[in-house]
Amino acid sequence: MKSLELALKAGRLWQNPVTHFVHHSFDHPTMAESLIPIYENFCFALTLFRTKTADHVLEGKALLERLFAFQTEEGFPIYLHEYQVCNSRKHGER
Repeated sequence: MKSLELALKAGRLWQNPVTHFVHHSFDHPTMAESLIPIYENFCFALTLFRTKTADHVLEGKALLERLFAFQTEEGFPIYLHEYQVCNSRKHGER
């Protein structure tokens, strides 16, 4: 299996069918289903773009549009529930 297929499979595994965001947390495994990390969702959107199929590209575009709504002047929060607070400037740059 190629790395692109593995990345897409992993993203789908953690993707919530209601929100369509990837819900995952390495730091808080007990709360993983309720946390939405920005970085992992951007990576999943890029994976969708790399597949180069129309459905996946449109899904990735919609995901990016929703993620960019959470950008602040300092960057992005680590998790969506921390919106309006960017705890790490480096995280936004990453």
